[in-house]
Amino acid sequence: MLRRPAALGLALVLVIALVIAGSLACGRDDGVEESRIIGDTLTIYSSLPLQGPLAPVARDIVRAEKLALKEAGGRAGEYDVSYVSLDSSDPETGRWDPARVAANARRAIQTPNTIAYLGELESGASAISLPIVNEGGILQVSPRDTFGGLTQPGGRGEPEKYYPSGVRNFARVVPAGDRQAQALVDAMVSQDVERLVIADDRKLSGTSLGDRVARLAEDADIEIVDRKRLDPSGEVPEGLGRDVQEEQPDAFFYSGAYDDFAVELLKTVHAHVPTALLYGSDDLAIAPDLPRRAGPAAQRLEVTGVDPGDPGDFERRFEAEYGERPDRQAILGYRAMQLVLDAIRLAGPDADSRREVIRRAVGLAGRPHARFARYRIERDRLVRVGPHL
Repeated sequence: MLRRPAALGLALVLVIALVIAGSLACGRDDGVEESRIIGDTLTIYSSLPLQGPLAPVARDIVRAEKLALKEAGGRAGEYDVSYVSLDSSDPETGRWDPARVAANARRAIQTPNTIAYLGELESGASAISLPIVNEGGILQVSPRDTFGGLTQPGGRGEPEKYYPSGVRNFARVVPAGDRQAQALVDAMVSQDVERLVIADDRKLSGTSLGDRVARLAEDADIEIVDRKRLDPSGEVPEGLGRDVQEEQPDAFFYSGAYDDFAVELLKTVHAHVPTALLYGSDDLAIAPDLPRRAGPAAQRLEVTGVDPGDPGDFERRFEAEYGERPDRQAILGYRAMQLVLDAIRLAGPDADSRREVIRRAVGLAGRPHARFARYRIERDRLVRVGPHL
């Protein structure tokens, strides 16, 4: 009994020594705490809005991620890989919910064998999950989030504020928002727009894209005659249509997420200024029912969205697996999963190292996967017009 305190003291000394040694080792490295996974199974989490208007798109992205893993035999390198799909949407609103996104990210980093997190779908959602996943030292790959502030300098401490560890752990298989802004302005220039009204939904990604478009438009000698910041949680403000009409714009650009508000806004502006061109962001381009709901406004609407490029025989394999054709965005989920699996394989004997998998994935993300393109609505569906941008 007399020896037990001494033994405990020795154990405590050893623990402290190990902690100090670990801290010194981390201090010599690249800022991401080394974390190795114990066991022979790695887990990949997915976070997408599985309810609401974008559920069909999210569902097919999840299916595509599962297909990529199945075709890999459920393995990458020497490891079995498991997959967990999480819902990021609020069942009452059908929209991605910041609290649910944050909870999904925390669940992923708290699972001991998590190697990667696939999310999010809509622009700006990753701004919620990324700092959490970054502090957890885990790779995050987005199949669809184009928000430029995640990887490019902005006016709000971007992108550094999304990487509290000081090291980038984020990759995506789509272009970033600066290219989208340029694509939108190029479209306006080609269509001789001279007077432009810009409206956003006050959200991080919508405001950021609106700011980028405004700067580029002014550089292209397009006059910004009004800039509106709208609250999409309610109805379209009474009198907004008249306000836009009084400015006599050639075009109206809405930089915001797809929802009932966006549809009614476009319809309202078109009703008051039927000659004005309407432009929308890529968040509108992924809405499967926008062409049907836009009504007469659809004839004046152009959106700049992600063109996934040549799917090869992916659609055939998807249909063989699930019995129906995939949404055109589904292949982005397939590629996001492939990116993670390739990173694990390239890590080789260090595939149990989250830091090494991050390094490999960020390196792979530079290869081209998709580009922006212009889309118009024809016969109730989006049709690409013009070259890739």
